Parts: sequence; structure tokens; C-alpha cells
Amino acid sequence: MNTVRVLLSLAAHSNWDLRQFHVKNAFLNGELEEEVYMEIPPGFNSTNGENKVCRLKKALYGLTQSPRAWFGRFTKVMLSLGYRQSQGDHTLFFKHSQEGDDIDEKHALQERLTAEFEVKDLEKLRYFLGTEVVHSKQGIFICQRKYVLDLLKETGKLGCKPSSTPIEQNHKLGSENESPSIDKGQYQRIVGRLIYLAHTRPDLAYAVSIVSQFMHDPREKHLQAVDRILQYLKGTPGRGLLFQRGGNLSLEMYTDADYAGSVTDRRSTSGYYDLNVRCEGPLKLLCDNKSAICIAHNPVQHDHTKHIEIDRHFIKEKLDSGLITTYIPSSCQLADVLTKGLRSDSCSITHVTNTHSLESTENSEFVDALLAWTRELPLLLIQLSDNHPVCSKAVLHLLLCIGQSAPVHQSLVCTYDNLQSSLLDFYSTCQGGHICCGPFLRLPRESQELSLCCVSYFSHLDLPLLKSMACCCLSPDLDPHALFWTIDVLDSAYKAGHIKVTDFLNVFVTLVLHFEVSPDFCSVSLKSDPRRQTLRSMITRLSSCMVQMGNNPLVLQMIEGIIVQQIALKPFLDKSCSLLRMIFELDSDSDFKSKPKPSRLSEPSITFLGHHLLEYLMDAMQCIPEDGDKERTSSSILLYYLEPCFLLFGRCHKLMSLVLKTMRSAITETRFTPISDNYTQHTSNCLIKVDVVASVLIAMHKDKKLRKIMVKFKEDIDYIIQEIHLLQSSRDSGMTVEEKHKLHCTCEQLKILK
Repeated sequence: MNTVRVLLSLAAHSNWDLRQFHVKNAFLNGELEEEVYMEIPPGFNSTNGENKVCRLKKALYGLTQSPRAWFGRFTKVMLSLGYRQSQGDHTLFFKHSQEGDDIDEKHALQERLTAEFEVKDLEKLRYFLGTEVVHSKQGIFICQRKYVLDLLKETGKLGCKPSSTPIEQNHKLGSENESPSIDKGQYQRIVGRLIYLAHTRPDLAYAVSIVSQFMHDPREKHLQAVDRILQYLKGTPGRGLLFQRGGNLSLEMYTDADYAGSVTDRRSTSGYYDLNVRCEGPLKLLCDNKSAICIAHNPVQHDHTKHIEIDRHFIKEKLDSGLITTYIPSSCQLADVLTKGLRSDSCSITHVTNTHSLESTENSEFVDALLAWTRELPLLLIQLSDNHPVCSKAVLHLLLCIGQSAPVHQSLVCTYDNLQSSLLDFYSTCQGGHICCGPFLRLPRESQELSLCCVSYFSHLDLPLLKSMACCCLSPDLDPHALFWTIDVLDSAYKAGHIKVTDFLNVFVTLVLHFEVSPDFCSVSLKSDPRRQTLRSMITRLSSCMVQMGNNPLVLQMIEGIIVQQIALKPFLDKSCSLLRMIFELDSDSDFKSKPKPSRLSEPSITFLGHHLLEYLMDAMQCIPEDGDKERTSSSILLYYLEPCFLLFGRCHKLMSLVLKTMRSAITETRFTPISDNYTQHTSNCLIKVDVVASVLIAMHKDKKLRKIMVKFKEDIDYIIQEIHLLQSSRDSGMTVEEKHKLHCTCEQLKILK
């Protein structure tokens, strides 16, 4: 990565065009120099029954020699084209040209590589090895924002509270033998990823160097230091390096040393900060220690400096040869970030320095003009609507370029964020209490994706824009692909800290509560209704996003009341099922399948669900056909609606107990309720309740996990079965022979519970 950074610095300075090529199945192009054998693949039978092996003619993925074989082949090709291999970094090949940026040589190289390998031209360099590259007139900006978000997701820190610094100032982190041991493998994996991240994040260099010293024997306090680095990354996921265009190639270095600062071995921590790549004239060394500069320049030896006499002679020779030593204040000492823990106001010193010269070199008139027509782009986009899709696509692409440049162009950040209010009508509008979708709905898929990419570059997303996007997502005419893409973009924005947690949950709840599905579910199966399938997929996607949110108990507390309140309104079946699935996912842990934990639902919510789930189960039973060809498919539909209840039962045994008691009361009430004048309706309600209770108990018994839990409530279940038998044998029930026969069949099915 050091070579890559030098290359990017030269490219930014000289305005080179950087292109990226991808070799498909690269390791399969390797030529083996030694004999390698492998076992015969499964399914291949030898003709004579003898045990044989295969000899490889070329490298395969998973082979130890594959990387070396591939690189050897690539090296031969590059050397044959007249390129020289760097001795400092063997992965670097260069070829000097008098014409500078030689376009013809690029085409020739691409043609030769295409002839040798299967090569895909990825065009301008934008993303490689986990690093994002943004090109602008000010230079080249690199960061590892996606890499950071993936790391936070992997470690469960997406919802953590950000820290202002990566490590405590004046920390005393040592071996910490008194601290408890931790998982060594996990610690090494996280620190290893942080080491790679430090290539584009100098502000992490010192903190990572400290925690990496204890990878052989990590302790709890070391892990706490790693957690602080992750919390710092949560607040600064998009920070990186800016290689400025123009200027000179003089070498300037900032040097600093923390004398005997290590509490483990009392060694010093030294560091330097290299801002450019090649020296044109004397080397300039910037130091914040006046005493060190005076001793280096003073030809008179002092008694109290005899212990550094030899080193001083070496430094004096370098000064005489042209090395320039300059004093700078400690507040401007960039190397401090490499040698010690800093305060929050000093931790971003490298970032501030990189952007300061950018702002100071801007042409104010040009910037004012740029900002002026940037503000007009959303209005132009709305006026174009879907009547001119090609023009709309061009405007969206321009907006995306501005959004990509905003992080390295500070004057654009505020203006770009303020575009949100102008984009409200692009997604949806409210006219007379009715929601009307904007041009976004009717644009081609590619243009929709461009507009959502533009949203991802806002430094913060306001609630009005989020509501406008959510209302557009509710339209039955919207392509499901655009719906899911919108959810993913908003999820990424939340993980990056661009959306408040309350606003984020508000959008998701809005999608669930107002997503329109036909309430006529009796004659429609799940697979034959695309709208229902979209709702089901959306709930799965939303639940996955919510589970990944950092503090699940806090999120559950914020949304639990809303969901329970909506269930109390008795919405139609699909919406109730969706709400139950969401509340289960929020109550779940990521490791629930391997190690179940008690439910964190509040007591009022458990009590409410315990008394209302039977009504939901009765509604679910009504969508199941009793006979005919549909009966074979009805079981999967029924399990789909019963599943969220069963999952909640598995987490909360108290909820299961309350539901069983509700069933028991319902059957008992049915048996003792006097027969009304409407005899047919009374009998029908009685049979429906019995059928629902029996079917639910049988379905629960078929579930292995619930079957074990049901043993704890055998008394309640036996009482329910006894009440059903008493209802069957009752002479005062007034049931017909056919109805009694049906009740008898139900009792026979319940025998499996005993």
C-alpha cells in the first residue's frame, strides 16, 4: 500500500489518468514449475478400479502454489513488454516514456494483456482492495469507508456511541497480566484489519501500533482499547487522505519522539510524516523541539550531551550536507498523531491540514457559480420529470459526481445537504391529504439507482426527505427492486451515522403499517400474489436491518409500544403477521439459534399479546381451505402465519402460558354459554374456536423446540383437551350428528398430545 500511495500522489500531482483492469480467474493462468498431484474428483470412476491420482497441468484455486505461479506468469508478460520490475516492491512494474502520460502505451498494454489473459477494463480507478478513490480538480481522495462499515458490522459496533479520539491521552497500557484473558483469535482478526485500515488513516497509526503489541497475549483491557478505536471509527467512517494536485515535489518531513513512553519496555516511540514523494532540493525536517535543534546546530560539545555524541556527529553531517531543520509549534506537528494519544481537537490534524490548503486555493467566483447552479439541479430534475429520461439521467449523474466530490470539497458539503428540501417533490408530494408519487416512480431502473446513490452522499438525512421516500416506496406501481434498493441505501446511511435512530425506525414502521395488500386473503395463495410476496420480502429485509442495529434493547423499547398499539387495532392478517415478525426480530439476539436467551419484552406487552394472539390465530385459520387440491398447499400458508407466534413462544415461555390459559378460557366459555336464538351461528363459532385451538396445539407439538416447552404446561393442555371432550359428550350442545362427528375427529387428532 505504500507503493500505491506514492503512485496516487504522483498521479494527482502530474494529472495522470489511472485505469484499472481485472483479470478473470487470475490463479487459473498460473503455470506450475513443479509436479503437483491431486485426488480424483468425486463422481469420477476409474475404468480398471485402481487407485489413481491426477497430475495438474495448471494451477487451481486453493493450491498453495497458485499465487506464486500466477504472479510468475504475469511477471514474464510484463518483462516481455519492456517493463522493469522494481527492486523495492516486486509488484510494481514501470516503463519510462519521454511523452509523460503515454496514451498509446496504455492501449498497447491493454491489447497485450487481453491477448494473454481474459481481461475486463474497469475504466477509471474508483475502488480497489477495499479502498475508495474519488477524483476531483483538487486531487485524489482515498478512504476505506465501506471497509470501516463492514468492520463495525462484523464486530457489532454499528450502533455504538462514537468516541472523539482513538486512544486515551497519556494512556498507560501495558501487559496487564492482572486483567482477564480474552479470545486470542478474535482479537488478532480485529487488530489485523485495523492494521490494514491504517494505510489510509494516519490518525489510527499510533493507537493500532499500541494494541498490536499484545496480539500474543491479549487481555480484557487491550480489548477495551480496541473497542475505543472502533468507537472512534463509528464517528469518522469516511475520513481518509487527499493527494493534492499541482504544487511541487519537495520532500517535507515532520518528526517527533515520545521519550521512553512505553510502560512495558521503556522504549521511545518515534514517528515521521512524509507529505510528498520525491526530493527536489534540500530535505526539510520540521521539529517542535527547540533544544534538539540547538544541539544539532551547535558545534561546541557540552558535558551533559556526551551520551548522544556519536548520534550528534551523524546529524551534524546531514545538516552540513543540506538538510534543513525548521521549528514548528506543537499544535502544527503532524507527527504527534504517530507517537502519542491526542486530545479530540488535535486528533484530526492530518485531515484538517489536507483540506486547509484545498480551501485556500479555491477561486471564490468559480465556487460561487458552482454552488449557484448546483442548487438549481433538483428543480431541473423535477421539471424534466419522466418526459426526458436521457436528460434526467444526465442530471442525476451530475448530482452524483457533486456528491462524491463533497467530502473533499468542504464548500460543497453544506450546499449539497441543503438540496434535500428541493428533492422532496422528486419522490412524492401530498395533495389534499392524498400521496402523489413524483418522477422517481416512473424513471428507468438505472436512473432510480443513480438517484438513490445521490442520497447516500448526504452527510445527514432529514426526516422530511425520509418520509417522502417512504411514501414513494408504498406505491403499488413501484418496482420491488427500487423498494429494496431504497431500504439498503437507508440502512447504509444509518450505519454511517447519517440518520437518527428515531427517524430510521419511523421510516421502517411507516413502510410496514401503510404497505397496501388486498385483505381478501381467503382465495389467494402467497405465491400467486406478487404484492404479498413483496411485503414478505420487505419484512425480512427490514427485520435484518433492525437486528443489526447496535443496541437492540434500546431499539425494542422505542418501537415495542408502537407495534403493540397497532396490533390492538386489529389490522388485517398480513399486517399483523408482519408486526409480530418485527417484534420477534427486535427481541432476538444474533446468536439466538445457538444459545437462546430470555425475552426482553416488557410485562405489559407480554400480557397484551397473551390475551390477543388467539384472535390472530383464528383469523389465520380462516385462510386455510378445508378440502380439495388446495389442502396440500394450505399447510405452508398456515405455518407462515403461525411462525411468528411460535418464535415468540420459544423466547417467552410466559407468553405461551398466557395463550394456553386464553385457549382454556375460550373453550370453557363456549361449553357453558347458553344456546342463543341464532343456533347456527352459535354452533359455528363453537366449532371454529375448537378447530383453532386444536390445530394450533397440534402444530406446536410438531415443532421440536416447542414440544419440549409444552411439557412444562402439560396441566393446561390436558385441561383444554378435557374441555373439548366434555363439549363433545354434552347432550345439551344441540349439535347435529355431522357436527359431533367433526368434533370427534378433532378429539382423535389431539391424542398425539398425550
